[in-house]
Amino acid sequence: MSKRVLVVDDDRRMLELERVLFTKHGFEVVVASDGSEAIEAALKSEPDLIVLDIEMPGKDGYATLMELRSHKKLKDVPVIVLSALTDDVYHKISESMGTVEHIDKPFDPERLISKAKEILDIR
Repeated sequence: MSKRVLVVDDDRRMLELERVLFTKHGFEVVVASDGSEAIEAALKSEPDLIVLDIEMPGKDGYATLMELRSHKKLKDVPVIVLSALTDDVYHKISESMGTVEHIDKPFDPERLISKAKEILDIR
């Protein structure tokens, strides 16, 4: 059974890149282009992992993460932040909010896949 990943990013090119990358590595991929869409998609698809951008219009990634954590069936889903916010303070905020990793954009695709597999215990 393949693992389901929800990828959230407002940049369509980045969203497509991540979708192709995860699909190529055997993941089932659900995509969302903003925070509100992400909440709806997560509740419907019950992902095993969420890859979340921070800088998005409307509900940013941190507000989205807080809302995800407020839902009983989503509160324990691991979240990787994938963001162009690279300053140490953002890494600390992500960590304090319980994310499993904060990966800076531009990112190394193999690192992202490797981290996802590690989190989901995929060999």
